[in-house]
Amino acid sequence: MRLVSSLSLLCAAIFQHVMIGSSSVAAFSMPQHATTSNSRVVSSSTQLYVKRQPIKMPSTTPMVPYKPPGSDYAQFIDIYSRMYRERTMLIGKFIDESEANNIISILLYLRKEDPEGPISLYFNVPGAIMRPGLAVYDLINQMKQTMEISTVNLGLCSGMGALLAGAGTKGKRSAMPNSRFFVATDWYGYSL
Repeated sequence: MRLVSSLSLLCAAIFQHVMIGSSSVAAFSMPQHATTSNSRVVSSSTQLYVKRQPIKMPSTTPMVPYKPPGSDYAQFIDIYSRMYRERTMLIGKFIDESEANNIISILLYLRKEDPEGPISLYFNVPGAIMRPGLAVYDLINQMKQTMEISTVNLGLCSGMGALLAGAGTKGKRSAMPNSRFFVATDWYGYSL
């Protein structure tokens, strides 16, 4: 009798664990026994304890399906690579030397791939270091001579990010309704 009830409770715990989801809930049972002086089991009960794990956001880059030309099957690639294939870039980090080098290398690759095709740049930049930001700005201005570069402010473009968001082709610069530009004035009264 005791074995049957423990087995059924264990099956119920496993079923609950599977139905709720193994990544967020861990279920286990703890038997508690009450005995008399002659070691005979008087009552047996099993309690079910559920420990919830916190739900976390995925920490890896999202993957999307992509079917290469001439292939029968789709493969999963990261979303940024997929956006680059569509000549679209999302710039959403503080632009330091390494981030500026990444942006410049991708823009140069896109220019080499199609010298006249349009490029879309989406900005959500909290700022930038002056010299690396100016390197990206100079490349965008050079590329505007042969191709259209559209720029969009998605959220916040502050400092050098505001300058870069305004560097697109005339008539192709835009901002979302709730986005903001922030340009600070330095001590001498000159603005960036």
